[in-house]
Amino acid sequence: MTAGPQHNKLLPLVTTVAAAIEDLLLGGLTATSSTTVRILEACFQEAARARLLRLGICLRAAAEELARFSVPNSGFSAGRLQTLLSRAWVLSRAIERAIADKDAALLARLLEPTLEEPCDQLEAVTLGVIPRIVAGSYVAFEFRLRATRSSSLSRTSSLLWSCILPFRKDSAVPMEAYLLMPLKQGFVPALFLERKRVVFSQITISHTPAGSVRLFLGDKSRVSAGEAPVDWKALACWDPAAAVNRLSRHEPSPLDLDTDPEEEVFLENWDIDMPENRVQAGTRITIRKGSVTFRVTAPAGPAEKVFLKTLGDIARAPARPILFGLIHLDCDSLSLEPVSLIMEDGPVPLLADPANLDRKLLLKHMKF
Repeated sequence: MTAGPQHNKLLPLVTTVAAAIEDLLLGGLTATSSTTVRILEACFQEAARARLLRLGICLRAAAEELARFSVPNSGFSAGRLQTLLSRAWVLSRAIERAIADKDAALLARLLEPTLEEPCDQLEAVTLGVIPRIVAGSYVAFEFRLRATRSSSLSRTSSLLWSCILPFRKDSAVPMEAYLLMPLKQGFVPALFLERKRVVFSQITISHTPAGSVRLFLGDKSRVSAGEAPVDWKALACWDPAAAVNRLSRHEPSPLDLDTDPEEEVFLENWDIDMPENRVQAGTRITIRKGSVTFRVTAPAGPAEKVFLKTLGDIARAPARPILFGLIHLDCDSLSLEPVSLIMEDGPVPLLADPANLDRKLLLKHMKF
């Protein structure tokens, strides 16, 4: 990578991010204005469009944490917010300096460029979805997929596709209903929750350090439903040895978060300990697989109800379906983010409720 004129367009973005963070830290959280929060949210969306994934993910998480500050019992963490803001500020100012100094080596390290390649057609199925909400701004859905047919990828390759949709703070519409809003490519993201094969055409793909493949849609991309049946349990495969190897080789830097390394896992014959008293957002749940114990934190927000009900029902059931989730290496301990349960007829989401795909309710509350 060479630091040239094509990177000068990043300067307004990173300068705005750094200035907004400095204003926030100088004024303090209690004096944080809605304007500052909106600036960070807008910068996240601009970073996503510019495919600055490292900076974008950090800004998204910071905006989520800021939104929790004024909500009681929401799990707000001052330490986590400090880490996120510090990381975003360091990234922004360092990118700014690398461009000004035309330091290609530093810019390459900061931007973590990934090689993108075109993909004419790809078929996949959805294993789960992870929603992230910033009230009053947007809801981001990250779909975890598996390739079932592709000319350039191996079968069962792990795929990621994300979409960002507007979400009003006072909205009476469930977050899942926004998946019924059509995108410019002519499809609705709710298609990914229909337990069908999904066919992508004319897309771009890039490989992540964790071994997954991220999908990008352009103006000419098309997404449609496939017809062939799916053997869901055959897709529930992973390589624990390879996952351990990737985690052991991970060398964090000041630009990385403690939870940056993550691995997709499928757990069979697992056990769960649900607290006997009332379980609520932020409650710690224990999931065990053999001699390995995972920490699980009940999510806050719209996902709380479906997450606790579904896991509570499974805790009382005599048999356990396959659990699909993400393992995060958090300060040398393992935390698990359950995403879905793999049943014979398809995945059951733990963080989103397909019953909330209500088109009538969405249209009723939309303002034209």
